[in-house]
Amino acid sequence: MDLKNTLLFAARHGTTVLNEKGCFRGPLNPPLDEKGKRDAEELGKFFQDIPIACIISSDKTRALQTAHTIAKYKPGIEIYPNSGLHALNVGNFAGKPKDENEDEFEYYVQNPDVTIPGGESLNGFKARVRPLLAEGVKLSNQIGKPVLFTIHSSIIHEMGSMINNDHESTLVKPGGAARIYYGNGNLKAEPILKPDFQSGRSGADKIS
Repeated sequence: MDLKNTLLFAARHGTTVLNEKGCFRGPLNPPLDEKGKRDAEELGKFFQDIPIACIISSDKTRALQTAHTIAKYKPGIEIYPNSGLHALNVGNFAGKPKDENEDEFEYYVQNPDVTIPGGESLNGFKARVRPLLAEGVKLSNQIGKPVLFTIHSSIIHEMGSMINNDHESTLVKPGGAARIYYGNGNLKAEPILKPDFQSGRSGADKIS
């Protein structure tokens, strides 16, 4: 795989029990389950021979576990936790099954300025995450080597929306990875490991 011109890699953390149950995660802090630990090992092997400057990670347990597993394969790499990289705060939906709460959650997808009870609005999430993605690209330009974010599915969605104007264009399965790169003079984004091309997602799966 030709990864030239990459500015930022984005690794989605591995699975947790809430992923497997099809529940909203958001502000909750479950650790990786056994499959999630294997997902993280796969990411470590994938990035083992790919030059990166550093790892910037959500400070949630599942993301940090993924970051530290990747770091095992890259001796000397530094990890910088960042609470700004938390998943969309779905508030009172956290821990609830997505399929049972799809219609209610869809209201907040269609009304992105409305705050999710106990959480944040979709536009508030975008305002939090987009500057951090831009800062990661800027940092890579300064260093001359791509940075790696270990993050959540909602941020992978937002990366596609920000760069490609298509939130599904960068989606990956748990333990997958995407990237932002220069192509024909423009910033582009694409999945590079475990792409998720599932169509017909519910509102609950469009941003979370």
